[in-house]
Amino acid sequence: MPNITVGGRPSCFCRVADPRRLQDRLVLVALVAIYYGTFIWAYRELLEPWQSFWGFGRSELGVEYWILNWMMVLLPALWMPMELRRPSQLLFMCQYLVLFVPATLVLYSTDLPRLSPDEALGYLLAMFVGLTIMQAIYLLPLVRLPWVQVQPWPFWGGFLAVTLALLVLVVIFLGANMQFIGLKAIYTVRRDAAQMLEVQGGSLVLYAMSWFAGVSLPVLFAVAVYRRSVLLVLAVLAAYGFLFGVTGTKTAMLAIVILGAAALVSARRGARFSHLFVLGVSLLLAFPVIFDAFGEVGRELQRLYVSFVHARIFGVPQLVMAQYIGFFAQHPETAWSQVAGISAIVADPYDMDLPVTLGYFYYGTPVGLNAGLWAQDGIAAGGMPALLLMSIVAAGVLWIFDSMAVRVPPRFAFIAVAVIGVSFMNIPLPTTLVSAGMALLAVLMYLAPHIPERR
Repeated sequence: MPNITVGGRPSCFCRVADPRRLQDRLVLVALVAIYYGTFIWAYRELLEPWQSFWGFGRSELGVEYWILNWMMVLLPALWMPMELRRPSQLLFMCQYLVLFVPATLVLYSTDLPRLSPDEALGYLLAMFVGLTIMQAIYLLPLVRLPWVQVQPWPFWGGFLAVTLALLVLVVIFLGANMQFIGLKAIYTVRRDAAQMLEVQGGSLVLYAMSWFAGVSLPVLFAVAVYRRSVLLVLAVLAAYGFLFGVTGTKTAMLAIVILGAAALVSARRGARFSHLFVLGVSLLLAFPVIFDAFGEVGRELQRLYVSFVHARIFGVPQLVMAQYIGFFAQHPETAWSQVAGISAIVADPYDMDLPVTLGYFYYGTPVGLNAGLWAQDGIAAGGMPALLLMSIVAAGVLWIFDSMAVRVPPRFAFIAVAVIGVSFMNIPLPTTLVSAGMALLAVLMYLAPHIPERR
């Protein structure tokens, strides 16, 4: 087929008409359908039976709701980028596949609270529109920012110095809390770490810990991938092991798995990139079936896996969205009064931290029901209109992030932002930008010296 161009670029018509590209697109849609079917099975057979104490339940949906569900799940796959072009694709695909797709079932099925089908559908349609807004940035050219040239030695020397300083802060204030215990006792480690920070350190150490785990170590891992350095990978692994031992956060333990998966998925820059991503999340859901062959021991391992992966990743964040919908249907909205700066103008209607307020409301204990931009920034602030507004803001953030990261290879930036992807789905957007280090990472990639592309 002749390579027809428009303005120096291959025309959209040729890309659509290419039989191989059409085949890749159909494979992607089929993989998304398989993923959704796998989640429905996993929810009914594993998640709801074993984790019902969180508020997971069941409901029989009418055919019209299922048709709308499948349409909302599959339509983004018809036009999302298949190749790895921009690092924010990781954040978008997490929002789409890991958060939104499971929500199309969970919002209808929760017992705590029980939403009416029409109420759940209304919010799902708003989320679908918000997802479409975020997806539309991949049709826009990147912003051309002023060129800033930083030489390799000053940049990497400064980066290593800051990384070491962050590590020293964590060692000084939390090193004495090092404990090597099982998963069931990690809340003891978390409690002890919180008490130590309350006495000394405070927010400074929290920032140091978050930036070290979410920015410094992922960047070092990306460097290790590009330099093919096994020793550097082992150093990153040891650092995350130390963070898990002193803080008890599951993200620290899973970070090396997240980074490894990001490196493997992004190894394919072509259409197989999106295929591998969808296949990967499907395998995460289906994996516990292998434990059936190991009797009672396998059953316990299966329960542990479901509580750790299915509930924490594919269930609880979606359940919390339903809980925000139910809570703010009966209580005053925040109008972003908990955001620094706005709090000086708008009075906060709640005495306690918002996630803890919802935790007391639903569970009677100070559990923190943190949520992402759709729930804590959107639904809590102003319902559906605020949800759509936050989707526009998030789209702008992803667009600027990609524009600042344009000087490094997409795969390098994709790996470097992998750990922040967890925060993007589960905490407010301002917190992701500042505390989780997304803004800091964007600045680092904007100032980074040239990094050659590697296949």
